[in-house]
Amino acid sequence: MELVTTGERTVFADDVIKNRGLIRAKHFSWESPRNGLIVYAGKEFLRVIFLTGVNTSASYFNIKASEVAAGQWDIAYTADMENVCLMRSASASDLVAEVRKLFKEEAEP
Repeated sequence: MELVTTGERTVFADDVIKNRGLIRAKHFSWESPRNGLIVYAGKEFLRVIFLTGVNTSASYFNIKASEVAAGQWDIAYTADMENVCLMRSASASDLVAEVRKLFKEEAEP
């Protein structure tokens, strides 16, 4: 299940991404991910509302399809709490590969 489709322009897959879907997203510039609810699912961007942790206030952030395709976001998305779609940024995938390589080298005598 791909979240974005690339072609003439990069857009979100409307058969996968829906309003009211749950998302855990981390932009490469953030220290930690944010959990939220998709309140707008357009072709070119998503609007996600999340709790800020200060009293009961909420805020939102946008995720652009072009940024997802460029590997700037780590995303876990579900519409039904049964099927989860994961998309990791290029830097996160590189990090996972490096950690696996390190553990493999340590395990070999």
